[in-house]
Amino acid sequence: MPDLWPDVLTAVNSILTEMPYHGAMLNERYIHHFFSHLIQSAEPSPMPLLDTATPIRFHPEWPTYKEATKIACGTYEKVGGMYLPVEAGRKGGFIDFALGPYLAPEVAVEFKLFNNGWDAEGVTFDHMKLMDGRNPFKAIVSVVVILRPKRVTVAGWRDAIERAINSAYQEAGRRLGNAFCRPVADRIQRFVVTEIAPQERRHWFNNGISGTFTEVGGGPPLPV
Repeated sequence: MPDLWPDVLTAVNSILTEMPYHGAMLNERYIHHFFSHLIQSAEPSPMPLLDTATPIRFHPEWPTYKEATKIACGTYEKVGGMYLPVEAGRKGGFIDFALGPYLAPEVAVEFKLFNNGWDAEGVTFDHMKLMDGRNPFKAIVSVVVILRPKRVTVAGWRDAIERAINSAYQEAGRRLGNAFCRPVADRIQRFVVTEIAPQERRHWFNNGISGTFTEVGGGPPLPV
């Protein structure tokens, strides 16, 4: 298990359990900055973004392909509105946060934030990048937050969002079915979708390649 893993899970759990509903003013960058602050100030092992005394181990917008730095991992192409893995190319994907050595980070974290909506293709692409066996990660985290102005979804709408969550994940696995990019079976995984409303919140969690999302009752949404 990567030594950075506990700090990542603690930071994500803090965001998902403590962040109040702030309404439509929020965008994804708010969560990015919140997570970055928590990681850079984590105790007992803070990880400054730019530290003259130690190598940088915290990388925002890490590219899966970049000639200038000799990163040649996963490459992708958008075809007919869908992101697809390609065996060889010059266009990688960006990971919101990668932690560890720059050329082969051990932990990858992707965030999505929606104001009362859902972008299936965006979520699918994030899952693909995290699970793609060409990328060097040992542990991966996907965090999707859906802000609800009134309350979390109920009855048929609740079932519909659960189906949409699982469908995006299953589609990512399907696209990675080729031998050159299939998921790594022993890669540690924590994927979560959280609905946050003014007075309540709900989490769905998936912790295994080819698994499904199920609702989490009580406690932190991501088990350490």
